[in-house]
Amino acid sequence: MHRCWGLLFAAVNLSAIGLFAIAPAMGWWLPKNIASYGADVDHLFYIILVATGFFFVITQGTLVYCMLRFNAKDGVKAKHIHGNTKLEIIWTAIPAIILLYIGFAQTPTWAKMKYIEIDTWFPISYKGTNIESDLHVTVLGRQWEWRMRYPQGHIPADPQAWADLGNLHDLHMVNELHVWKNAQVKIHLKTQDVIHSFFMPNLRLKQDALPGKVMPMVFSPIEANVRYNPITRILEELNPNSTWEIACAELCGGNHYRMRGKLFVHESKQDYELWFADALKNQRLHESTRLTPVVASSTGVNP
Repeated sequence: MHRCWGLLFAAVNLSAIGLFAIAPAMGWWLPKNIASYGADVDHLFYIILVATGFFFVITQGTLVYCMLRFNAKDGVKAKHIHGNTKLEIIWTAIPAIILLYIGFAQTPTWAKMKYIEIDTWFPISYKGTNIESDLHVTVLGRQWEWRMRYPQGHIPADPQAWADLGNLHDLHMVNELHVWKNAQVKIHLKTQDVIHSFFMPNLRLKQDALPGKVMPMVFSPIEANVRYNPITRILEELNPNSTWEIACAELCGGNHYRMRGKLFVHESKQDYELWFADALKNQRLHESTRLTPVVASSTGVNP
C-alpha cells in the first residue's frame, strides 16, 4: 500500500512537469508581448522558472525515492537523524546565491520599465527618469471601473498638476485605454476608494493604485491592434486575436470581477488623433453627461 502511494505521488509530479513542458506549444503560457521591455521581463521569468523547476524536480524526486525506498516495514525501527550542518549550509547558500543573481539580473529590466538610465553598476546608481512622454493619461480606479482622462492637447504643460487637479474639458473614457504604436506613454494612476491594481498582461505591467497618491507608470507598445475608420467611425481590429485586456489584480470587493477594460493601440499617431478628435467632438455634444464619458469602442462611438 505504501508503494502505491509513492507511485501515485510520482505520477502527479510527472504530470505537472509534462504540463509545464507542453504549455508553450499549446498556447497556455504567457500572453503575447507588446512592450518594448517585454522580452527582458519574459527572460527574467524563464530564469526564475528554470531555477525553481530544477529544484522542484530534485526535491520531488527525492521525496518519491524516500517513499519507495524507505517505506514502513514490519520489524524495522525508524532511524532518527538530528540534522546535518554541512547540508544545511549548502541548501541555504545555494538559494542565497541564486537570489543575489536574480537581484542583479533584474536591475537593467527594472530600469527599462521605469525609463531610468543606469550610471554605475557597483554600487548601483541612476542618472534620472526625465524622459519626455508623448502622451499622458490619468487612470482613476473606482468600484468597479477604470476611468481614463486624456488632455486635449495630448501633452499637458504640467503633467503632475494636471493629474492632480484635472480638467473637465479633457476627453473622458471608461474602461478603454487608447495609445499609439511606439508612443512613450505615461499613466498617472489614482484610486477613488480602495486599493486597486492596474494590470496589463500584454505589456507585462502592473501597478497598485493607492488612496491619496498618484502612481506613475510608463510604457511603449511595439505593436498595434486597431485602426480607426473616420468614415464609419469604427475601430477596426487588425487581426481577430488582438484583444488586449486591462484587469484589476487586487481583490477590491464583491464585484471585483467586473473591473476589466481594453487596451487599444492605434497604428500611428495620426490614426490616434483622428479617433481622438471624433471622440472629443462627440463628448462635447453631450455636455450634460460629461462626467459619464462617451466611449469609443471596437463597434464605434456610442451616441
